[in-house]
Amino acid sequence: MRLVATLCLLSAFVFPLYSQAPQQTVRGVIVDADTRQPLAGATVSLPATGMGAVSDTLGRFRIDAVPVGRYQVEVRYIGYESLMLQETLVESGRETVLQLELQESPSNLEAVEVSASRSDIRVPHPLSVKALTVEETRRFPATFFDPARLATAFAGVVNDNDQANGLVIRGNSPNGLAWWLEGVEIVNPNHTPNAGTFSDRVTQNGGGVNILSAQMLGTSHFYTGAFPASYGNVLSGVLDMRLRPGNNERHERTLQAGLIGLDLAAEGPLARPGRASYLANYRYSTVGLITQLGIDFGDEQINFQDFSFHLSFPGKKGGSLTFFGLGGLSENLFRAERDSSLWEFAKDRYDIIFRSRMGALGATFTQPLGKRCLWRTVVAVSALHSTRTGSRLDDSYTALLREKDEREQSLASLHSWV
Repeated sequence: MRLVATLCLLSAFVFPLYSQAPQQTVRGVIVDADTRQPLAGATVSLPATGMGAVSDTLGRFRIDAVPVGRYQVEVRYIGYESLMLQETLVESGRETVLQLELQESPSNLEAVEVSASRSDIRVPHPLSVKALTVEETRRFPATFFDPARLATAFAGVVNDNDQANGLVIRGNSPNGLAWWLEGVEIVNPNHTPNAGTFSDRVTQNGGGVNILSAQMLGTSHFYTGAFPASYGNVLSGVLDMRLRPGNNERHERTLQAGLIGLDLAAEGPLARPGRASYLANYRYSTVGLITQLGIDFGDEQINFQDFSFHLSFPGKKGGSLTFFGLGGLSENLFRAERDSSLWEFAKDRYDIIFRSRMGALGATFTQPLGKRCLWRTVVAVSALHSTRTGSRLDDSYTALLREKDEREQSLASLHSWV
């Protein structure tokens, strides 16, 4: 009886267990898109959760305890165009840090009649500029986290080959696309620039995989026409990639495994929190890693690895100084079958070795000049080197060197404007 009474007494007590969904912080800075001046009093909201915040005098905002998931972010400020970010990802492993730029909205004034003898000037169509976000790069199918492949979702843009990210814009050659990074032109920033070619020879533009990982990218811009005057020497389009700053409040590490590669990223503050920050990423190809484990993918072996970094140093009076760099190594090895009955094309009789390496270093300096003017200077150097050898098999299957190609390209860029 005592045992029964004890069990009845314990059953009268209920010990509830509460499970809490993972949460994370959403924070960032809101600035004027032209002058880079911080905007105080701007409202940032997540309509799906009813949560929001107001930016302080330095343009900073912070929303704590946001459940993980994808949200629409709305930014509003008097005198500026509203900004809406779709499918913003909030992860449990790291803070979501946003760099938001607002454009001034036009004001309605009294009508003024102006007459002139010159012909009308056509205003560049806004549809010729597209913003490419990291969230879109991750969610769109078959992009492989590559902003160039994402651009094929726009009208007038197609991919000339599924094996490469070369873009045909309004019927122009893929060689007419200009690659820009942080506002300056660089050489072709892609692994295996011979991808998709019939004889594994290097192309002038495009490649199998972009050297910049999605872990590094911010909001990039894709121009298909009506280029600004700063984009010179362009025939078909411009892909201006931008790097995001690292988390300037706490250190974070990210390990990501995907079909393309295995990424290891690190970011955090330099010196005291809230000021300078660093962001670095190393990636090794998944196919290359599996091949080294002894798994055969056929006659062709593809391997690549890359490293990139971005250092941000905020200055006084709204200025900033950044340093960035990237480098990549890739190789493509094709071994011919030692059975002539299996040869269908001329390439099948060759042992082909292709290797490529690319690198770029640069810096940016930004300084507001008063309240309505901004001075920005960007300098960068980049280089690309690739080699290809082709050894033809004779009737006794002996490989004889018949082809050797080598290509070098370097570019130094300096842009400064107010």
